[in-house]
Amino acid sequence: MVSLIRGSIEYQRLEEAATVHAAQQLYPPGREPPALVIVCQSWSDQFSAAEIHTLLAWLPFARLICCYGPWCDSDGRTRDLWPLAVRVSAADAEHVVADALRELQMGGIAGSVPNTAAAAGNVSRRLPLTASRSEVYEARHAGKFSTSLKGLTVAVSSADRSWKQMIEHLVLGQKGVVVDLDDPEHARSGAVQVLLWDADPVGPERRDVLVRCRKTLPTARIVAYVGFPRADLAEELHRWGATRVCSKVAPLGDLVEVVAELGRQS
Repeated sequence: MVSLIRGSIEYQRLEEAATVHAAQQLYPPGREPPALVIVCQSWSDQFSAAEIHTLLAWLPFARLICCYGPWCDSDGRTRDLWPLAVRVSAADAEHVVADALRELQMGGIAGSVPNTAAAAGNVSRRLPLTASRSEVYEARHAGKFSTSLKGLTVAVSSADRSWKQMIEHLVLGQKGVVVDLDDPEHARSGAVQVLLWDADPVGPERRDVLVRCRKTLPTARIVAYVGFPRADLAEELHRWGATRVCSKVAPLGDLVEVVAELGRQS
């Protein structure tokens, strides 16, 4: 995470601390507080409720991001210590951090909060800490996409009807062509350029589906989508025949970019 932001923030303005208390010691009275705080959470309950409340009270105007690892995947369901608006998985953190850096730089506060008025101006563009799961999803995923999928033929395979319909509508909205895998003519003609394949729930049944798709569509680029794309799982999906492994909760704009990129390679 440090390497991700090191090139965007002046070295003198980048601080590291192991605890909230240690971070506070880096900013004694009279020093401008940080504008962006990235918390790297490795396991559940690594930070107590008291520490989180202290952090939120100390920096009410700062942009806060809690980047959590795979051991914390279920915290959004089993714990409510961190507001949903600040939580992001390590797999999806890069674009969230990049957006935060752009926001701060546009506001002219790339490393610190110069005054309350400027900070308040920045806060107005963010989700409130009380944002619901739906609001967080919409803020990170919704929006207009400039990338066109015109002329690209795409198929979607998923046991989740709602997800399948959402992705098909997205492809059609970007001028792509959605083909039906149940139509044998598509497989014989090699019409499918990109297959968007839902890997969940990962197991022998879904693996067999992917293997069949790879045999039926030997020239298609296959994107496997999973809820939690761990490195070991991604490696396994590549062995099964996936061209690319992506997170289901990544921005929809990223999905469009991936389809466009792989479509050009087909």
